This record gives sequence, C-alpha cells and structure tokens, in this order.
Amino acid sequence: MRAAYPYTPWKTPCCSPPLAASRRLFRSTEAPPLATIRSLAYFLPVINEVLELAVSPDYFQYLRRQIAGFHADASNPPTNR
Repeated sequence: MRAAYPYTPWKTPCCSPPLAASRRLFRSTEAPPLATIRSLAYFLPVINEVLELAVSPDYFQYLRRQIAGFHADASNPPTNR
C-alpha cells in the first residue's frame, strides 16, 4: 500500500529530525531520561518510519512550529515576583 503523501528520498531528511525531536521534547516528565543522541544512526528508524507514513506534509510544519514555540518559551522563562 502506498502512502497518501509519498515522501521522496530528498524530502525524508527534512521530515525526520522534527519528528524525532518532538518525541524527545514533548514526552512525559515522569518518563526516565533519554540518552544523548551521539550518532546519525539514531535517525535511521525515524527515517524509515517517515518513508512509511501516510501523513500530510502540513503535520511536519506543525511539528516545526511546536518545536519553535518550545524553544521560544524556554528562552523566556517566567519570572517569579
């Protein structure tokens, strides 16, 4: 079965990092800490998953906005008064 939104190999590297990063950033605070990513091999399963996904490219734009918002919030933490 072909994906509704097939990703060509040149698009896959653009979609894989936001998916992997969002999973790391937005996981439960009660979950055990993850190890540091030390190799691009970490992304291989994510790349394979993106190749199989039937998700709109708009979803990856959504993930990028969520990550940008996370970093914007982290750079401007609330102050205690």
